[in-house]
Amino acid sequence: MTLDFLHGLFDGDGSLSVSLVKSSKVSDSGEDKNRVSLKVNFTIVQDEHNLSLLDEIKNYFNGEGHIYGVNSSNKYGIYNTGSRSVLHNTILPKMMGKETYELLNSSDLEDVRLPLIKYNKISCTYKILEYGLLDIGSAKEEKERMGEIIKLIYYVRKDEKLTFEEYKQKMYTNLGLSNL
Repeated sequence: MTLDFLHGLFDGDGSLSVSLVKSSKVSDSGEDKNRVSLKVNFTIVQDEHNLSLLDEIKNYFNGEGHIYGVNSSNKYGIYNTGSRSVLHNTILPKMMGKETYELLNSSDLEDVRLPLIKYNKISCTYKILEYGLLDIGSAKEEKERMGEIIKLIYYVRKDEKLTFEEYKQKMYTNLGLSNL
């Protein structure tokens, strides 16, 4: 398994999704706090004729992730992980390659261009995962972090019908948050 081959599989048969999900948590003082968590999912699907590739993919990613749907009744198999730490520490850095990984950590996101169609999703998701779980409060730092995450998700999803400001407002509304 080479990185170029894996890029081709991911471009054709893979997906990477990231979303924000609102949840509530009661603080130690009994106060209900809004929390926003990141949900991520990395998947590569193969039909019944290429199921052995899923084991090679899992091996390439140091045994991380899971393989589903591989049995006599299914005509396909799925390599999948939704673990933020596995994606951030193993899968996304390996998908970027060493040079791009170093570039991403030392450059503006606009300068990074991976040699595959879905480069934007990989690089933006990597940056998003650096933020993790957020407590949404009045702290300026939290507001800035939330704004950065929404901006990165906008780059990933890039809805041509919405400007960034419209998208940001839609996200705040969908999450039930006041515009931070």
